Amino acid sequence: MIYYITRSYPEITPFNGGGSLMRKAAVEKLRVLGYKVIVVVPNYNDKKIIITDSYISIPYNANQKFALILEHLGII
Repeated sequence: MIYYITRSYPEITPFNGGGSLMRKAAVEKLRVLGYKVIVVVPNYNDKKIIITDSYISIPYNANQKFALILEHLGII
């Protein structure tokens, strides 16, 4: 089983740009190769943890500016 941790994924998060489409293609390819993949994404809209057969959505409560700085530094 593979936990695919990402910040955006189509059908789960509100971001559907090129990066999230590439992540979706990577997950689909892993599934075609026979791996069980569970996508782990932040939940931007709610403070609930959502667990299904194909994804886990975890609340994102971080300070947006601080998180953005860490992201630009490549830490998260």
